[in-house]
Amino acid sequence: MEFSPPARLIRHLPFASPSSAHHGLPHGLDVRFSLNLLTSSSYDALTLSVPLDHSNPNDRRRHTIRYWVDDEYWSGRLDAPILLNVPGESAQSGPAPLPPWLRSRGGLALSLEHRFFGASVPTSDTTVASLRFLTVEQSLSDLVALVTHVKAERRLTGDVIAYGCSYPGALGAWLRTRHPQAVAAAVAASAPVEARVRFNGLDRSVGLALHRHSPRCLQKVQEAMERLDAPASMRRVKEILSMASDAALPQGDFDLRYMLADTVANAVQTGNKASLCSRLEGMEPLSLTAEQLAEKWAEAAGIGGERSFQQAYDSELLRDTAINSTVKDNRLWTWLQCAQLGYLQATNAVDPDLPSNMTARSKRLTVDAFLANCEYLFPGAELHTAKTADEFNAKFGGAALAAPGLSNILYLKYADDPWWALQPSHATPSVQVSLAADAHCAHCGMGCSEDFMSTTEAALQRFVFSANSTVRLTSGAEAGSAQPAAGALQPAV
Repeated sequence: MEFSPPARLIRHLPFASPSSAHHGLPHGLDVRFSLNLLTSSSYDALTLSVPLDHSNPNDRRRHTIRYWVDDEYWSGRLDAPILLNVPGESAQSGPAPLPPWLRSRGGLALSLEHRFFGASVPTSDTTVASLRFLTVEQSLSDLVALVTHVKAERRLTGDVIAYGCSYPGALGAWLRTRHPQAVAAAVAASAPVEARVRFNGLDRSVGLALHRHSPRCLQKVQEAMERLDAPASMRRVKEILSMASDAALPQGDFDLRYMLADTVANAVQTGNKASLCSRLEGMEPLSLTAEQLAEKWAEAAGIGGERSFQQAYDSELLRDTAINSTVKDNRLWTWLQCAQLGYLQATNAVDPDLPSNMTARSKRLTVDAFLANCEYLFPGAELHTAKTADEFNAKFGGAALAAPGLSNILYLKYADDPWWALQPSHATPSVQVSLAADAHCAHCGMGCSEDFMSTTEAALQRFVFSANSTVRLTSGAEAGSAQPAAGALQPAV
């Protein structure tokens, strides 16, 4: 079985997006928890006019953003619960599926396309001047505008539950934190809510995951990363792996190292570390030349031939500011990382505070290399710094849940998720953290067993609907009940 990566990887996505990767569910990923991974095209897209700059009332410019309403199972009750599917960093083709637990209560769902992604583009290009309108805050305001619009248009009074996985999960948590009047609760799965410039924790998590499966597997990955990074053979390795090989390209070496690192990180992130290690069983990196190893790596990783995958790691393409660029959405996600969130996945090999042997990428992928790439892609931009990370985390709470008034958020965490370090590690009286401890559970629940997914679903339903949970949803009738109910998510008594 190959550990073929999706067309776009965690260079730009904390998880693979629906438009580019998931034509079917990965093994073990339950549709109930894949609301941001699959979409349906059976509904027509609606449009909503929103301000270009929500923060400046004197700026009258507006743009159109796409959204969908799934009311197939709606009971018709005005107080029925509403699921808000928080958008991710990719184009959207339709609404996400309504989960069974909301269908049974006659709820309906809203799905929004993230500003700048897909067809919801407010500017004529993606220059730095235009991208200043692509921020977390602007995206949250778009979501508030959607909720306000749909509830007013349909005269709905039901509670809104924000749901997202990965970056959308973080957006959902931030939405509840900054706009509690718009959403009554948030369910945030694998949500990297901590802004951090130097995120070497991802590399460490990948290394630990591989080591837990097989110490020799991790050792082979380390040997391969070092052998493929040899300067004398770098050009030939790039050619074999269908990467731009011109030695004059200033980011060419960085692009290759990042692409190779993500072929490994994605295998862990998607619950396929066993498949990766299996493909490496007959490979002895130190007995091969760099060219021979590159050939075998391309075959094992499924990245030979067409460049659809490699394009996401081509800095020359990523510099293109045209709206019709083939890697527009990749550029946009990189902007969010470089300008606001960080998530720069530096090597763990040079961290004096962590075991240096827990690394699965080139030791040359330092945070300085990532920042240099940001400067190359977005010349003149104000880049993310430790200071702006601290300010962001103070505003939104971060993994420490430090923002005042945080409540009604459920974080779903998975034991083998490489983004673990950017997620909350403790609960509070009004913020819950549910852990799926299955060692096979990766990002967004990929690779989990059915038993563990059922456990996660049960935790979710307890959080939203149980009278014994931190919050209680009282809008909409209980499943099978014809009795009306009204109200809001409230502290349990």
